[in-house]
Amino acid sequence: MNRPAWPLGIALTLMLGLLAPAILAAPSAQEAPAPSAEEKQSAKEKAKQERIAEYLRKKEERRARREANQKREAEEAAAKATAAKANVATQPQANQTKSKKKRTAEASDSGEKKAKKTRVAKTRKRGLPRGLQRIHDDLRADEFAQDPSVVQYLDLIESGGATAQQIAAFGNFLGQAGRANTALAYYDLALSMDNQDPTIWINAGTLQRQAGRLESAAGAYVEALSIDPSHAYAHYNLGAVLDEMGEYDAAIDEYTLALQHDPTLGDPAINPQAANNEKLMVVRMKLYKEQAGSLGLPLVNVPKGELGGGK
Repeated sequence: MNRPAWPLGIALTLMLGLLAPAILAAPSAQEAPAPSAEEKQSAKEKAKQERIAEYLRKKEERRARREANQKREAEEAAAKATAAKANVATQPQANQTKSKKKRTAEASDSGEKKAKKTRVAKTRKRGLPRGLQRIHDDLRADEFAQDPSVVQYLDLIESGGATAQQIAAFGNFLGQAGRANTALAYYDLALSMDNQDPTIWINAGTLQRQAGRLESAAGAYVEALSIDPSHAYAHYNLGAVLDEMGEYDAAIDEYTLALQHDPTLGDPAINPQAANNEKLMVVRMKLYKEQAGSLGLPLVNVPKGELGGGK
């Protein structure tokens, strides 16, 4: 019996249906296979070798630079040695040149010193330091100089015949007129002539305080106390400046010393500043307690305790 012939389309369809699972199950040609453990280890070894090679290359570069530096230093040392030998050979001539220059410089210095002495002599003849000259001239041109006392002081100071104390007195005159900075310029002159007068230092400190320079004022009072440690006004003024600077404990100590050396400084009739100084009350109470002893109370007279009494 003859089998019926299959149509071509049906036959192809059946063949594709049978082959599809096999095709799908086959690995894709585009997918890269995963590296094996041996390949991973090989890659690590290669990276390690590359790092070692880079380290050795840099080490060689450092060695080459070090050798180059050593060679350059050796060449420089050799050049200096050669120069030193050449210098030794020419030293006598150089010494002569140097000596000549030295003599020329000394002559120049001598001439300058003579000129300076001349300028100083002229300044001293006039009684004025160079820095004070302009201030002095400005005072003469000021209306302030119409006061006969000012003219008299200016003439005396300019003539060079004024004492340190007279110059300081003129500084006081200027300070009382509200010219603290100008007064300090004259006080500098007075102190350059006599720096062992505590009164001049005290007044200089007061003018510094008037000009708003508290640290300089304190320094001036300390200078006065280095000359006379028992100067009551110096202690009091130093206390006032320390008080203004916020150094209250130190101020109390100075006020205490001031009243110990001169109790009248606590009396407003003698020291007008005492009237407005609240800390002086603390100091007076402190001194009273110290002077009254441990009892702190007055002793009462014992009745009939006088000699010859008893009745």
